Amino acid sequence: MYTVADDSLDITLAGPHFGSQSELVKYSLQDRKHPTVLIAGGSGINFVLDVLQYPVSTKVVVLFATRDAKFFAWVQKALLAVLSTRGKEQVDLLR
Repeated sequence: MYTVADDSLDITLAGPHFGSQSELVKYSLQDRKHPTVLIAGGSGINFVLDVLQYPVSTKVVVLFATRDAKFFAWVQKALLAVLSTRGKEQVDLLR
């Protein structure tokens, strides 16, 4: 378990949709000071795959969960294909 001072933790959580939240994610991907963590479950990975097409200037961590092993394998391949255009030091795909 991690402990973080209350005033230093800044989290924005939004559903898998485009709109004003998408602009916040784009901005976050350009923030060189703080990593961006993208969390998706099931079909929410579509939003993450789209977001990873944007220019990235920060470290990105992708957390994805699904109950379907075949879908998980497909998502892994899709993410690796998208990430192949990025530096390995920029994006973590947690397995």
